[in-house]
Amino acid sequence: MEEGGLDPGVQKEDKLSKENYRPITILPCVNKVLEKLVGQQIAAGFDSRMYENSTAYRKHHSCETTLITLVEAWKKARDESLVVNILSTDMSKAFDSLHPPLLLSKLKAYGFKDGLIQLLKSYLSDRYNRVKMGNQVSSYRFVNRGCPQGSALGPLLWNIFQNDLPLCIATSPSMYADDHQIYHSGHDLVEVTSKLSESADQATKWYESNLLAGNLKKYQTLNIGCSKTTDSGTSAVIYTNNQKIKAADTQTFRGNY
Repeated sequence: MEEGGLDPGVQKEDKLSKENYRPITILPCVNKVLEKLVGQQIAAGFDSRMYENSTAYRKHHSCETTLITLVEAWKKARDESLVVNILSTDMSKAFDSLHPPLLLSKLKAYGFKDGLIQLLKSYLSDRYNRVKMGNQVSSYRFVNRGCPQGSALGPLLWNIFQNDLPLCIATSPSMYADDHQIYHSGHDLVEVTSKLSESADQATKWYESNLLAGNLKKYQTLNIGCSKTTDSGTSAVIYTNNQKIKAADTQTFRGNY
């Protein structure tokens, strides 16, 4: 499971804690071939509608292009003497929490044909997982949530699922898998901070309405180009859901960044 989903008191280095592990779907070769063929058809028809700053699991996009785009945007803002306030959000067990019926509803709203929707409904239904350790195998458990991790279709379906997030935020977020970077820039730190607080509320509301859990304790902000406190004493940190978000002096992007 993802680091963002750890229970309080669980150390991510603990190899004996089940919270530190996530399921991986081991598929037969025939299944992988079918998934790739279906995925290629979906990507060919949907890629032009994919949010431009959704950069994971796509051709000509990578963690490197994501970092270059972000850093260049921030450098340009600083060259224009603007301050930049950045919010990195976090979701608990994002991929494991995807709600298949909601995904299918989004596909229908995007205009996918009924035949493909029924195919994907069958693909996502009646899934069971079990665990093998050495020669011991656990009993099967029904899985009713999540993208099948280790599958060819899972990453594409996740990108489609979160494709409408930018429509709900007052800025253009950078989305690499479940790592979301939201930022605002401007001459006035108070105004920039206010806008970022609004975007934080909007992103958190989108997570909740899409049955995902925003992990507010792992949200972080980073301010570039100004001290954390203005001359009038106004703090540059932001709040969402009445909770103060941690302001960091440096920030290390998670995942593959």
